[in-house]
Amino acid sequence: MRHRVRLAVLSTTLMLPTIASPQAMTGPSKVLRVEREVVKPGKSIAHTKWETAWSRALEAAKYSDHVLALTSMTGPSEVWFVSGYASLADMQKANEASGANAAATAVSDKYLPAESEYLQDGRSMILTFREDLSYSTGRPLSEVRFMSVTRILVRLGHAAEFVEARAAVKAAHEKAKLSDGFAIYQVADGMPVGTFYLFAGRKSLTELDDAAKVHADAAYVAALGVDWTKRNAALVQAYETSTDVNLFAMSPGMSVVPKEWIAADPFWKPKAPPKKAP
Repeated sequence: MRHRVRLAVLSTTLMLPTIASPQAMTGPSKVLRVEREVVKPGKSIAHTKWETAWSRALEAAKYSDHVLALTSMTGPSEVWFVSGYASLADMQKANEASGANAAATAVSDKYLPAESEYLQDGRSMILTFREDLSYSTGRPLSEVRFMSVTRILVRLGHAAEFVEARAAVKAAHEKAKLSDGFAIYQVADGMPVGTFYLFAGRKSLTELDDAAKVHADAAYVAALGVDWTKRNAALVQAYETSTDVNLFAMSPGMSVVPKEWIAADPFWKPKAPPKKAP
């Protein structure tokens, strides 16, 4: 993780990939910074061990910030390191505070050079929260084990159609009180203009099996309206350049999470990196 030393405190409730802490905001992060690392073929295990050792070393250096690591289960072999902020100004303050931690900086200076051995590519992104298009169920992120991530590239000049379609979906979810929450973020930097990400946390993969049943709910169908299928098809045809969906798993070893999570759930308990053979 190239920027591990400057990752900041994340927020509390699951609409999005953020982390709770005593100092966190009461709502979703307005800004996300995502570090995407594409791992070389055959290097996933070694990369995981390296990142896990890096995380534990930062904790030993009294690194106070938190970061959530997600590993891809489909698509390219990637690890996403996610941090959240109240604003871009808050992100800058967090960067400066983390950089002032000499011990944590020394740890990253030690681990950073070896990244090239494990990675074939990387990308940094800044995303901004679209509250007007998102739907929360209030599920704590600490309970989530998997994350569905949908990337949507909207055709230039057709953002209005995308907003109309997603606003209708949000309104129908709220009216029918569905159980599947999601958060939509718009890319501010690091990807082509018009890129959006939809995050949906899953407690288990069984929820993927149940998704079709949830969206076939009579109340939800009624909330969308009888003409929705035709209208949605027209909107998607107008705005969509491309869409892809991938599944990620939470990686407790590579994450740096609040002590409260670790105390409440053994899933998040950090494991010591394997020792080298003599």
